[in-house]
Formats: sequence, C-alpha cells, structure tokens
Amino acid sequence: EFDVLEYLKTPLNKSELTNLYTALSSNHAVNCAHDMLRTKEAEYKLAGLSSSSTDSEIISAIAIYPKLLERPIYVQDELAAIGRPLENIETLIND
Repeated sequence: EFDVLEYLKTPLNKSELTNLYTALSSNHAVNCAHDMLRTKEAEYKLAGLSSSSTDSEIISAIAIYPKLLERPIYVQDELAAIGRPLENIETLIND
C-alpha cells in the first residue's frame, strides 16, 4: 500500500525537494540533482538550467517548475527510487 502525491497539483517546497534528493542519493538512485530532472521539458530552458547547474539551482527550479521533476518516484522510509525504468522501484520494494 502506498500514498500518491500529485505534486503537479500540490508542488513540493525546497525543503521537501531537498529531503527527496537526500532519499534518492541514499539509495544511489541519483548521483546529483540533475539526475532528478526532465531535461526535455520547455521549463528546463525557462529555468536557465544546464548540465553544470548546481544542486541548489536545480532544487530551486523544480520548486518553481514542478513539471521538471522526473517521475514516477517511490519513497520508502528514508530511501527513494525513480521509476525509469520501473525495475528501480521494484528493487526498492523487494529489498
């Protein structure tokens, strides 16, 4: 059983995004905040992001443009996984 957070309707704030980044990093799901991004969205350019953007810049941009956050993301306790591919989530659930 899990809860669904529709973050496009109720965006995450910077603190929540930082916690999510920490959970993803703890599970080695991301190496940097840039790995959390949907880089092909128009908002990526609107936010002025690039591959050299800092984690702080990326988290701030996602707070403004929640559509930039890669999805789906599954959070379990202090760990998280991005479901691209879905096997990443299955691995987290089964561990």
